[in-house]
Amino acid sequence: MPKDISSIRIARLNTLIRILMNGPVRKSEIFEKIQYTGQRTFERDIAYLRDEFRAGIVYDAKTRSYELADKGIFSLSFTEE
Repeated sequence: MPKDISSIRIARLNTLIRILMNGPVRKSEIFEKIQYTGQRTFERDIAYLRDEFRAGIVYDAKTRSYELADKGIFSLSFTEE
């Protein structure tokens, strides 16, 4: 994967982490909140967070939901200027 990512993707990844931090959430809810237009973009974002930031994102097939078991090294903080 390319090392440079857009500000749009950074915002989307940050939102995804925040949603997953609130406990188990179904994919349909994630799609609604982030307004994903395609399955592949969602899969890439999950893989990116797992691979690049070692985020412990788990999928429970019984409940068909995702959850963040460990946020890994993902951390963003911005200040307004």
